[in-house]
Amino acid sequence: MSSFTHHSSLITGRETDLNLVLQIAGFTFVLLVTLPLIGLVGGALLRAGCYLSGVRMPGYWKAGLVFLVSGAFSGGAGFALIYLGSSLGSEIGPSSEVGAIIAFVISLPLQCVISAAAYVYFFRISWFKALTVWLGQLAIVVGLGAIIGILTAVTLLPLRYQLALAVAVIVILAVLVRQGWITIFGPVLFYDLVRIARRSRYIFIRIAYAALLLLILWATYASFYDRYSNASVPAQEMSKVASTFFFYFLIAQLAVVVLLTPAFTASAIAEEKDRKTLEFLLATDLRNREIVLSKLASRYCNLGLLVLTGLPVLSLAQFMGGVDPDLVLAGFVVT
Repeated sequence: MSSFTHHSSLITGRETDLNLVLQIAGFTFVLLVTLPLIGLVGGALLRAGCYLSGVRMPGYWKAGLVFLVSGAFSGGAGFALIYLGSSLGSEIGPSSEVGAIIAFVISLPLQCVISAAAYVYFFRISWFKALTVWLGQLAIVVGLGAIIGILTAVTLLPLRYQLALAVAVIVILAVLVRQGWITIFGPVLFYDLVRIARRSRYIFIRIAYAALLLLILWATYASFYDRYSNASVPAQEMSKVASTFFFYFLIAQLAVVVLLTPAFTASAIAEEKDRKTLEFLLATDLRNREIVLSKLASRYCNLGLLVLTGLPVLSLAQFMGGVDPDLVLAGFVVT
């Protein structure tokens, strides 16, 4: 009996040691994975704050390390204050949540001072610049939080309203870009759109795509027509024809997008090099971002026209019982 108990205790001890080793290994792995990710994201946030404040942006490695160091001290101080506020709130205040919120608000100036001190020491900038860098980061975080909140609220709306809002945002951005109030693309976008629109090969591609969709529609209807010994398809079966065609339509559209997207976008810069106009573009005052994004946006607009070519063909399914509009919108959004 004693030997059995001793053997059981040995097994239990080994399992405990194994669990401890696994926990240490898991913690080490998570630490080695999460710290570089936090440094990468935090470094990008710090560089963005420097850009908004007019401070010379540090390198990615330095920005990530400074963010980790300042975040460790400021976050530790903030966590200590929040924990203290939560404890005091549960004892002498209305609740622990209210105490934690008050402590969080109080900890923000302290975190600002600690982070600004780190920026002053590592970046050799003034305190005013350091404070503006921290405020720039705070503005980015608050803005991203507001955008996420708005997008979360939009997802609760029906799909058609989501699409209408997306189209409205695109139209507003297009007007702002066209008026020059937002310089995301530059004049290359309008020039490239006009040049692509005048190319006959893209028109022939759209015609061929529409013909392919019409062929798929005819083949779908013919498959149902043969089931009834060359008699007319019953009215109650026409909805199945429409749904089957919509399924094949989505497959064809997704295949076309996957196959033609590299062909449409890969040659954006290469064409300028072949036409020996890339040197003239680089000699202008345009930024690299404006040139590349203009080329990319023009090709995506051309690809969007190709995708919209299938919409009139899909509308023919309304004569066969129709397709749920939400499914149509979802299919076009996915592709």
